[in-house]
Amino acid sequence: MERNIHHLNEQVASARRGINRFFNAGRKYFGNSSKQIQKKNIIATIEGLNRYSYQSAEAQMRKLADLSFMLCDYKFAYSVYDNVKKDFNSNDQDKKYYAGTQGMIVLCLLMFNSVKLNIDTIMENSVLNYNKCKTQFYAQKTTFSYNFLLKQLNEYKKVSQAFLRITNDDSNVLSGLFLEQTSYCYLKVKPKMIRKYAFHLILAGHRYSRSGNREHAYRCYFSALKIYKDKNWTLIDDHINFTLGRQAFHLANLDIAVEYFLKLLHGSKQSANQQNAYMKEFLYIYEQYIENKQQSAESENEKNNNIVKLSIPQVDDKSIKVLLFDVVENQREEHLISDNIQQDEEWETLDKIISEENHNHNFNNSFINNQNTCTIGEPIYVVVSLSNPMKIPLELNNIILDCELIPSNDESVQPINSSYKNDNSYLHYQYYSLQQISYMKLAPDSKEKIKIAVIPKIEGTLKIQGIKYLLFNLVRAVHSFERKGKRLNATREQRMNKMYAEDKSLIFTVTPPMPLLDVVSHSKPGSVYAGETSKIILEINNKGNSTLKNLKLAMNHNSLIYIGSPEMINDDLYDIKKSNNILENNEINNKLVEVKVYDILLPLLNDGTRGLESGTTTLIPIWIHYSQIGKISQRFLFNYYSEVNNQSYSRSLKYIINVQVLPSLRINAFTRKSSSKLNEFILGIEIENLLNDASINLQQISINSPMWKMKNISSTLSNNDDYIIEPHQISLIYYKLVQLTENEKIKSENMLPEFYSCQRIENFLLGEKNKDQEHKIILYFNHIQCNNNSLILMENEGLKYFILKSKYIWKMEKLVTQYPYIPKEDLPDLFTLYQTDDVDLLIFWENNSTKIKSHQFIPGINLGIQQSPLQYSMKFKDNPSKSVNMITSKALFSQTAQKKKELLNSLINNKMIRDCSPLRINLKSKNIIYHNFSQSKTCVIPVTLHIKNCSYNKLAYYKVNMTNKKLQSESDHDNIEEFIWIGKISSNGFLKPNEVKVLKFNASISKYGIYNLNKWSIKVKTQQYSPDMTIIKEDIIFDESNIKDTENLYMQNSTNVYNVNVINNPN
Repeated sequence: MERNIHHLNEQVASARRGINRFFNAGRKYFGNSSKQIQKKNIIATIEGLNRYSYQSAEAQMRKLADLSFMLCDYKFAYSVYDNVKKDFNSNDQDKKYYAGTQGMIVLCLLMFNSVKLNIDTIMENSVLNYNKCKTQFYAQKTTFSYNFLLKQLNEYKKVSQAFLRITNDDSNVLSGLFLEQTSYCYLKVKPKMIRKYAFHLILAGHRYSRSGNREHAYRCYFSALKIYKDKNWTLIDDHINFTLGRQAFHLANLDIAVEYFLKLLHGSKQSANQQNAYMKEFLYIYEQYIENKQQSAESENEKNNNIVKLSIPQVDDKSIKVLLFDVVENQREEHLISDNIQQDEEWETLDKIISEENHNHNFNNSFINNQNTCTIGEPIYVVVSLSNPMKIPLELNNIILDCELIPSNDESVQPINSSYKNDNSYLHYQYYSLQQISYMKLAPDSKEKIKIAVIPKIEGTLKIQGIKYLLFNLVRAVHSFERKGKRLNATREQRMNKMYAEDKSLIFTVTPPMPLLDVVSHSKPGSVYAGETSKIILEINNKGNSTLKNLKLAMNHNSLIYIGSPEMINDDLYDIKKSNNILENNEINNKLVEVKVYDILLPLLNDGTRGLESGTTTLIPIWIHYSQIGKISQRFLFNYYSEVNNQSYSRSLKYIINVQVLPSLRINAFTRKSSSKLNEFILGIEIENLLNDASINLQQISINSPMWKMKNISSTLSNNDDYIIEPHQISLIYYKLVQLTENEKIKSENMLPEFYSCQRIENFLLGEKNKDQEHKIILYFNHIQCNNNSLILMENEGLKYFILKSKYIWKMEKLVTQYPYIPKEDLPDLFTLYQTDDVDLLIFWENNSTKIKSHQFIPGINLGIQQSPLQYSMKFKDNPSKSVNMITSKALFSQTAQKKKELLNSLINNKMIRDCSPLRINLKSKNIIYHNFSQSKTCVIPVTLHIKNCSYNKLAYYKVNMTNKKLQSESDHDNIEEFIWIGKISSNGFLKPNEVKVLKFNASISKYGIYNLNKWSIKVKTQQYSPDMTIIKEDIIFDESNIKDTENLYMQNSTNVYNVNVINNPN
């Protein structure tokens, strides 16, 4: 071989040396072309391609290069291949030789690791020229050699490109093979190109499918499906599933074919025509599948057991409703809340309240509270929402519930009502009967609700598992209801992971015949204005098989709802009466008591008890007062029970009413001390009409208080038109608040609320249990008519209930904010609803457009002295440090002792309660004085100072000093003259609880003018008072060394202006 190489090299060199090359070049330019010389070496031309003789120079050079390549002289071989390539490139008929030399050039470059040239481009040209010559075999052979060397260099990306170049439509088998190899190359690229791998697998499977190699096609598509799984690329998934299903069908694997076609039945992005094609092919394959199953089945059960799970139609499992009676009106379904949905915290709280109430009455309830109940022979209606996500219509046939009933005993099955038994739409089984919907058509992209029933026939446990139906009267399908229970949050593991309790909302306990409650509301408003009270009639129906008794109702927190009786169906809440009795009184329970469960009075039965017989109806009026603005959801939980075989069975019904409350009035009430009397305040009421298109008419203004009443001021509104407030206008009204006289009060031996609270707080701090005792108080209702002589009296129990319930809600919110260290459940046991000096304001008004009467309740006006709730305590107020030791001595742990210290501090030194002096001072004098300054240069004005101790248990020591210093309220430009006090200018003494003293002083002026005489300062010290204590003369002297056991020191100064006009009267 080496001798041949040497010999061939000499021949080639001699042929290309000397003058011949010069003449050859000359011929090229002077007309004697080199092509004419090459023709002598061409044996033949076949199909437009030249074929050179073995002795030709081109063939010898190719042989030289091939021998050099075989002896691993790759660089020399490359140079020879490169030279001969130029000769072949000059003639289009030499493309086959040209492609071969280029292929060998690529191999040479790879063998001696030369990357100076673009190897991939050279290889591409080689394959391109082979394809032009229609010699794909040589292109494939060259590519295989090229790819083998590239794999040794880990150049798999170039290998994949090389395989793609030789892929064509001439052979689907080879193209499939090359595409499959291409996909595997993408797995060896770093980083791996997974999506390209899957894509070329699909292309390979497509080529295998065209060539009839179905097993290879199935294998490629199946491998690609693993990559595209869970990517949510619906169009790709549909193409793969459709192809796999079709290939499985042709491979006679019908089970797998049906499995893949089922995945095509969903709401995809395919066109309607494409989805219709999928559906038709699926139905055809499923029909073959059913025939095959029936032929191979050995029993009837196996023949009828071909049930599949479909994703169409879609079922909204979260919105499933279970109703114990048929609801015809769609609007009523919005108000009835099934036990199996919307189980939020508020509903759970109401369930707990009802459960505690039943437990307190010793009801023998043999079922757990969160378990649903139904009775034998009573239909259970399940409302299911079905939606068609596809763009083609769906036809459903023979829709029934999938149920299971496990009997609890061996009792015989009881017959159901004949109306259901003779109904052709019911299928009757051993333990239950199922309603069947024979036909239903779902339009494309539509949603519909179906209501379907099951009737149990025996006691036990009924489980509603799903629905069964036929799709296009062929495919037997089932959908299982999948619902989650409440999310668990008890342990750390449950909080860190999303863990849910078992859902039991579709599990029912079948009981003997019981009453069945149905509620329908009439006259329910869609929207109201704040302050309005709507009267709603509840139609109570007993659709069960026994008498309904003990109907109770629990409502959500802060609901202002009053429940009447059947006899009150025609009553009016705002019953106007012509009366001159502007002061009413009523003894109420002053404890903070909230009624959580209300008894609904049903009609009287023949035996004297109240109840509702089977198949009867009664009307119950309820009044709902709307005080909060926004969308209000009033939740009602009705509960009732019946006794069967000495067992008590409890049932519930949830009902909800949604109302939009719009703003109506903005009311601001404020009080100021009166300058005329000591026990008198000025009440200012600012009312703004927020309505856009209606004026309001003030009907009546009332207050309720244990101590105060309201009077008109002479300058108040007098004309009836003054009480009409136009839209977006503001009206300001003033009244006087004065204390009730002894003649107006009703004698009562009830304990003061302040004393009552103090005693119970003392016991609470000491860890002693408070006795369950009543605390009564006389509450006075004072009314002022605005435009007529008619009054809305508090004789109506509903109106009185709204007032007391509103007060309770406001009081609890205030106490929770004011005393955060006291548990909320302990607050009602420690404090009272009303304090002695509380005043609540009620404003009754009428909408002139709708003629609807309403009322606004404004609580929280307190005219008393703000003091600690322990102000009457002898144990905790005298010595705070001793008090702390007293309550912490029983604490076992330091943390408990610290909490008790904080609790005591919040009661004694509460920042929200501004501790102030118990004294109220009022200065009086003549407003206008006439004096002849020509006869007497000095005018003496007598002044009286009224001082009252407003405390109920404190002895107050005081020292008054009269001064003439300028007040802060007096500006520099005020024309107020100066004066001096003459005679006694100070006084000291003491005041017992509720004692009043009058001090006299004299002011001296030297000229006429306007003088502010209300200038004084007073020091006050308080001491716990007891009726048997003695006060000696030395204690009256206001000196800290002489006063013992005093608590607080207060400083009071005059702030208001009391002007006296002194006029010079020469006559």
